[in-house]
Amino acid sequence: MRETIIFGAWVLLFVFPSLAGAQVDSSAEVAIYCGTISDGCSYSVSWVNNVTHETMTTDGGGGISISIDDTFGFSSAIPPAQFRIDYANGLIRELHFSKFAPIYNGSQVDGQSGMIVNVDSIPFSRTTGGEIFATGRFPARWTFYSFRSGQSHQWQWDGGCQDSGITVDSVSISTFHPVSSVLDHASSSPRQDELMIETLNSSAEISFTSRFLERQFELFDELGRVRSKITVTPLLDNLRINSLPPGLYFARLSNQVTKFVVPPR
Repeated sequence: MRETIIFGAWVLLFVFPSLAGAQVDSSAEVAIYCGTISDGCSYSVSWVNNVTHETMTTDGGGGISISIDDTFGFSSAIPPAQFRIDYANGLIRELHFSKFAPIYNGSQVDGQSGMIVNVDSIPFSRTTGGEIFATGRFPARWTFYSFRSGQSHQWQWDGGCQDSGITVDSVSISTFHPVSSVLDHASSSPRQDELMIETLNSSAEISFTSRFLERQFELFDELGRVRSKITVTPLLDNLRINSLPPGLYFARLSNQVTKFVVPPR
């Protein structure tokens, strides 16, 4: 049985220079609070005996509750949440936070449960000192997954599930002292979904940067006909397409288009 609990959230985040294109005072601190989002699911784990070819199933599953209530320095190696600033459009983009938990088979880890929450396109304002602030209620996407997979000399097993949804949550974001922590001398532009494609015989191996949002991949031939359409789930970073006739193709993922050739065999 799945249960999702959403509470109002108040978030106080700092701008990371690699994400925002800004200078940052290393003495700055970050305070974060966000309400709880919970989800879970159950599934069957299929077991196959490699020696006797016996098969069986067992019950599996997992659950996650994720929230943020933390204060940390800018120098923190693993911040509990991240976002980037699109200065050109006055938006905070890709605010995300996540939590992952291992699943044990005896003393060994053979699976994982995880929750990813993403809020995008939050309008912000700036003070004369360069600080930013934003508040309101915005759509929040969340994805939950759980899986178990492994093998031994005698058995191999796997099973899993995934769930996702959208809620509306209250979010507040602001930088705080020192006021010099955000200086607008480099505007960050929306990130591109770079596509790298390798062909082997009639197959195409397509690699790209994983993201926290669901995206759409499309493949067209040289006449503009759609040859393949695939939903790219969160955290996925590659695809393989087989049985492509020789010719010129165009691959599109979100805002990026790349062409490639499948040579004659």
